[in-house]
Amino acid sequence: MKNISGLIFLTLLLSHFLTLCLYARSFNVLGTRPLGMGGAFVAVADDALAPHWNPAALGLQKGFDLQIPFNANLEATGNILHSAQKVGDSLTNIEKVMKAQKEGGYIDLHQIKAFSAALKNLKEMEGKGKGLLAEVAGGLNTRVGRWAFTVNNFTSIGVSPYIDLTNLYLGTGTFSNAPRMHGVYYTSGGGSGGIDLSGLVALSTTTAPSGLETQSRELAKVIDALDSAAGVSLGTFTPEHIANALINYARGQGARDSEIINAVNQIVDAKQLIMDILSGNVFVKNNSNLTISGVAITEFTLSHGRSLSFISDKPLFNSIYFGVNVKYMLAYVAFMRQYLLKEQTLDFNGMDTVFKKHVSQSANFGLDLGVLWIGEKIPLKPRFGLLAKNINSPSFTQPTAAKDAGYANYVVEPQLRLGAAIRPFNWWLIASDIDITENKTAVEGHAARNVSLGNEFNVFNRPRLNLALRAGMLKNFAVQHSPLTYTAGLGLNLFHFVFELGGAISADRVLIEGGRAIPSRAMASMTLSLNF
Repeated sequence: MKNISGLIFLTLLLSHFLTLCLYARSFNVLGTRPLGMGGAFVAVADDALAPHWNPAALGLQKGFDLQIPFNANLEATGNILHSAQKVGDSLTNIEKVMKAQKEGGYIDLHQIKAFSAALKNLKEMEGKGKGLLAEVAGGLNTRVGRWAFTVNNFTSIGVSPYIDLTNLYLGTGTFSNAPRMHGVYYTSGGGSGGIDLSGLVALSTTTAPSGLETQSRELAKVIDALDSAAGVSLGTFTPEHIANALINYARGQGARDSEIINAVNQIVDAKQLIMDILSGNVFVKNNSNLTISGVAITEFTLSHGRSLSFISDKPLFNSIYFGVNVKYMLAYVAFMRQYLLKEQTLDFNGMDTVFKKHVSQSANFGLDLGVLWIGEKIPLKPRFGLLAKNINSPSFTQPTAAKDAGYANYVVEPQLRLGAAIRPFNWWLIASDIDITENKTAVEGHAARNVSLGNEFNVFNRPRLNLALRAGMLKNFAVQHSPLTYTAGLGLNLFHFVFELGGAISADRVLIEGGRAIPSRAMASMTLSLNF
């Protein structure tokens, strides 16, 4: 576990191998055209993707349409990538302490400093909403007139870290005059009684090195605080003796004064955090972990849309359309939790048993409803749409590992989305969507409630020849200070064949290993279509 970012990458691969997926989905952007328009399509939905966006729009359509879309979304939530490298270094430093506890060994002033810094870095990872979110959607969508049959898969994978700061400690140890190192020595086997410094011998304890007296006094204050609050045993020595010994030893080993000053400053800065955390518990009780969870649902959907003119021949009813989706939903729900500091390994002997423990397959039915109003004879030709997905809250069984962790059945919660669109000109379309419901995602504590705005410009604007240029943006208002995500795309229509590409990146950047900055969110999509 040398690098947390590497571990997250490996667990993502593992989760993909296990068909992993999670607890409640955000609204999936399906299709390249909707993605290029910022995810605003509920009031448009004028193609074979109408069942996903608004089945009511099927009532306006004629002829035949077939679309094969593929969408992918990768998002780092809660600034997780910025902290990942520091946490990886922290775990490396903590492992050194763990090894010394188990096998017997030494640490010096610099390693105590590193342990102090590790606690601060781990503190940054506290709180929900931090993690990695990966979403993939795609399938086959066919429409004949006002009827459609679609098969689409929606997969969401979440990696959520949990940092336990209540069960970390330095361990049982003594100061030793062994020839290989003078420092804190850990007796083999460790324990939970705190650090025992009563065995300090033959080190320069009475005075601090010239020029470092201030650092010795500050370090002594930390040791004195730990003596009374964190179970550190000083024996017959004073905090000043031990501080002098540590600093004298560091200088004797060739450490520069600037390095010693920096080390002491970091320890002093982390004093209160150390006192809060070092409670005498052992690493084997620490529950820091990565939770990988998700859901892959394949939806077999039969859809129909029509106007309400069968109720009345009044103009109002001729401009209102109603649609319904009836879905058979086959779900793979998965859950895996890997502890970071406990002595726990994954057992892959008997993959069939492992698979059943972490992945559960079940099926259910879902119901979606859509309403669309169009004003074809009104300037700007406005359209308003309302989509209600999964109104019956279909539920699916959890794997054994999730049940053991206290999770109930996975429920696909209802989603409500509102859309509007206008046409300033025949070649220019403007659309906007908003999630009325706040939707959960595959990252625990990270919710999604998106507002989308998009434009489409048709360059040639001919039925058999057109180049469509799209641009838009979306923002998640469920997360405070969430960045804007900018989208773009294009579509080429040649006779009856359409090829589309689209993508999106967030406005913010996060630092990763090597000092590089990358967007916190990226999306991509491609669609092939055939229509008559």
